[in-house]
Amino acid sequence: LKILYKPFPGVELSNDITFKLLSKYIDQGRVKISEDSPIKIMPKIDIALFDMISTGFSEAIEIGVPSFVYGNSWNYEQASDEGKIINDELEKCGVIFYDTESGIKSFERIVNDLQGFQRTSKKAIRRYQEAIAYPVSKDEFLNNLNSKIS
Repeated sequence: LKILYKPFPGVELSNDITFKLLSKYIDQGRVKISEDSPIKIMPKIDIALFDMISTGFSEAIEIGVPSFVYGNSWNYEQASDEGKIINDELEKCGVIFYDTESGIKSFERIVNDLQGFQRTSKKAIRRYQEAIAYPVSKDEFLNNLNSKIS
């Protein structure tokens, strides 16, 4: 198993919690740090693990890389009502998980039954993609922004 860690651009490794958690494995050579762009890396990988639903996650699923997310409750609580519904759907199919045991189950499912994982997650991923790609006019965007500020 070859594991690459792609740090978030602009974050000092000394401040990177994931780097700190992986440092032992990086020192052992079991995890390699990659500075390549995600677009360059993703077509070459078999599985992508993210620490949040992000642009990288969106890129990975668009490229077709089997992906899953080790989510956290803080990000979940920050999501909109629709975002929470989508996160719940992604959790039900194993794309997002919040504890190690569930993550291991998702990983094993990807490795042992990739087609089943993709089939059961297809609807939730499509809903996620549609939600983030929903175009709005400038006026609608400004109205929504103003209503949030008010």
